[in-house]
Amino acid sequence: MNKFFKSVPSGGGAVSFLSYFFCCCKNKICYNSDMIHHPNHRIFAFTLAEVLITLGIIGVVAALTIPSVINKYREKEYVTRLKVVYSTLNQALLMAINENGTVNEWGITFDENGGKIIADKLLSYVKSVQSCSLKQNGINTCFADSYKRLDNSSFTLTRTGGGSFRLANGQSVHIYSHYGSCINNPEDLCAYVVTDINGNRNPNVLGKDTFYFALYKDKFIPLGQQNRSFVDRIYSFENDCYDDGIGCTAWVVFNENVDYLHCEGLSWDGKKSCD
Repeated sequence: MNKFFKSVPSGGGAVSFLSYFFCCCKNKICYNSDMIHHPNHRIFAFTLAEVLITLGIIGVVAALTIPSVINKYREKEYVTRLKVVYSTLNQALLMAINENGTVNEWGITFDENGGKIIADKLLSYVKSVQSCSLKQNGINTCFADSYKRLDNSSFTLTRTGGGSFRLANGQSVHIYSHYGSCINNPEDLCAYVVTDINGNRNPNVLGKDTFYFALYKDKFIPLGQQNRSFVDRIYSFENDCYDDGIGCTAWVVFNENVDYLHCEGLSWDGKKSCD
């Protein structure tokens, strides 16, 4: 056996040793002891205990970090889906105005049917939509049965009457007129628009997956924006986002985050994220 080790090529390390070992063992009987009894050619590896400890550490780190990664991904998805709604509705509105005049000229009524008139006009310019039917409780199938504010209190989401539809990507939209305000005053509010960006699936919470817009004669305005219009004097980010959730829409659209869920002190004139 000593002759065997003396004949192993020097300078090649473990690779040369193994190559020579298996090559030369073709013509003789070799045993594990031929290698392990010679310290200079011993091959080292992790023990089972070391492997299990390492796997345990990896498991703990994964358990701590994966939920955070999933939440961040979900929040980014919420931002993207809301911006799609905003873009889709604005494009449809511009095309509708081009052919039918501004919203205050669409014959909006002072009752709940006014929202349906608006929705029907917009639907002519929105591709791949699904209509919404009413369930036995009077709530349409595109929305959940119950909703909450960010402070976990119940919120009565207006989704009866008016007009409702679901976009191709699954976002539900409901439009209800503001009692024809913009008929008497073209600069006034025409309707409110609420969207549940993942349909009737959870969490069904204002400021998380449910958001509000205001519709004027020629534009959609996300509630809670910095340069506030008439309706935003009622709903602002500072007063109506952190607890209520109804004033968060503009923040998500323009700042592209929902960091108000994780830290305080955000403002249009100051800090825009928790980082």
